[in-house]
Order: sequence, then structure tokens, then C-alpha cells
Amino acid sequence: LKLQFLYLIGAGVCRHRQPQPAPWALSERRCSKPKRGAKRPREAVGASEKMSKWVPQPDGASPVIMVRSLPAKTSEQELHKWGESFSYRAANGAAGSTRVVKALVLQDRMLGFVQFVDIEMARAVMAQFMANPPSIVIAKNGESYLLNLVYSDKPEIRSQNRGRMSPSPAPVYANARLLLVVLKDLKGTISIDELFWVFTQVARVEKVSSFIKDQKNQIVVQFETAEGASKALDYFNGKRLPQYHPDGSLATGDDDQGADKGLCFFAIVPSKLPELTFRNQDARNRDYTEVNRMLESLTSSPGAMSLSKSAVMLEWGALLASSNMSVRDEHPLYDF
Repeated sequence: LKLQFLYLIGAGVCRHRQPQPAPWALSERRCSKPKRGAKRPREAVGASEKMSKWVPQPDGASPVIMVRSLPAKTSEQELHKWGESFSYRAANGAAGSTRVVKALVLQDRMLGFVQFVDIEMARAVMAQFMANPPSIVIAKNGESYLLNLVYSDKPEIRSQNRGRMSPSPAPVYANARLLLVVLKDLKGTISIDELFWVFTQVARVEKVSSFIKDQKNQIVVQFETAEGASKALDYFNGKRLPQYHPDGSLATGDDDQGADKGLCFFAIVPSKLPELTFRNQDARNRDYTEVNRMLESLTSSPGAMSLSKSAVMLEWGALLASSNMSVRDEHPLYDF
């Protein structure tokens, strides 16, 4: 029985084995085999092989640029048009505009990706951003929004419905109460208490935490509601913070070089954090629960009801005296 079983297996293998040519019979495929070192036709190289052969550039450049801080509801057509709005001079001296292969928008993260025709066009756009960040804006509903650019680590934007070809899917931050705020081009010092006053003008702020990452001054602002965070994002993203002289007067730019650009400007995106937590309160971490309680008390006070600014300031000074809240006296609070 064992011999019969082995015989049947051997017969099946032989039946399915492909016929082999005689040693002296050279097939057409063998005769046309390219020599060692010969280049393959360009058409034979697939997109996946191009991706695998991508070599990171020394300067980190890529044909794809990630566009941060996009205004809400920016379409891919609008981002495509933005990508082709830059002037560009080719290596042969010919002047023209940048050209875009594809644009992708991640609405839930307010991010976009723009793939240029070649890496030199991407470098030209990035060079303008590095030289003059406030010049990189996108128009939406009659307003200009400042953008933050960074090279992508991928050389191309690939179809979203083909697995790893697309940028990584992002979690939805539509209900985020926390905002990550980058203080770009910060020219001086500002306390988180002052930043609290800035953001509390549009929504109730619960906590603020500041830190430095990648040599950038950043803060995380926690709002009471996601709606308040959304209002702050829409209003403050791209806004400039005024700059003041030591005597408290507002710098207009007429007497201070670059003062017209402000103390800094905000680049804001929703934060991934669900909650701000810290053990101790200090100059970098502050919980404003008590301050919000004082503000509620102030808004219902006789001074507030009388609409008298001097009365309100007196009452507020009394409330501050019983707390550890700090306010700079050398210039007015930032008023938006």
C-alpha cells in the first residue's frame, strides 16, 4: 500500500510538472535576457518600486508639503489652487509658477498635503515660508489665514483607498476641547496668565500649560466646551499678538524694526489630549477654576451692572488681592 501511495503521488507530480527544454535548445526568453547591469525600461518600474527607492534628502526635502492650520472646510480644489500660486524659476532660468500633481485635505485635523511636480518646486515654496512665514496665507471667505508648512516624509500622495498608499488616517477631533497653540516668531516674553486673558475673550478657559518642543514655544489651552474651542480656533488662528514698548505704549512699527509684525502670531490646531493634567501649578501650568469663579462674581457685581470701568477695575483688584493671579501692570491687557 505504501508503494502504491508513493507511486500515485509521483505520478501526480510528474503530470503537473512543466516540460523542460533540452540543454541545447535556447529559448527566445533566454536569448533576449538583458546583460548584467543593463537598465530596465522606465515603464516596467511600478509606483510601489518608486516609493521603495525613495532616498531621504539631506535637507529633509520632499515633493510633498504638509500644510497645517488650514481654515475650516477648505476644499482640495482650493488647496490645489494655492499650491500653484507661487512663482518658480527652473534650473534653466525659465520663470513660471509652481505646478501641483495632487492635493489632499484631512478636514478633521485641519491638515493638507500638496504634491508638487518635482522636489525643487517644493523647495521654492518652503524657502519662501522660512524667509517670511507671514507671507504664506490661504484666502477663504474673504479673509487670509496664515499657514504652517513642513515637509512630508513621503515622496507622493497616493490613493486613500489603497491601504498604506495614503497618509495615515487621523482620529476625529471635532469635539476637542483642547487647542495646541504655537507662538510663532515670538520676539519677547509673555506669561500664560496673559494668554489666558487673550483666549477667555471668546470662550471660557479652564487650564493652560506651556512648553517648548522642537525649539518652538507652544501652549495647550483647555476650554470648558468643544464649541468654545472651535470659536477660539476660528478667530485666533493666524492672528498677531500686539507688541508693546517697555513704557507700555503700543509698538506701531514706525520706530521699531519689525515691531509691526507683532509679538508673535498664533498657529493653532486641535490637540490630541483629552484633558490637561498636572500635579502643581507654576509659571508653566495653571488651573483657572478660581479665576473663572471670580469673573462670574465680577459680572454680577454692582460695578459691572453700572457699566463703570473704574468701578469694575477696583472690584477686580480686590478679587485679585485674594488670589495668586498675576497681571502685568506695564501695559493694558491684550484686547481683541
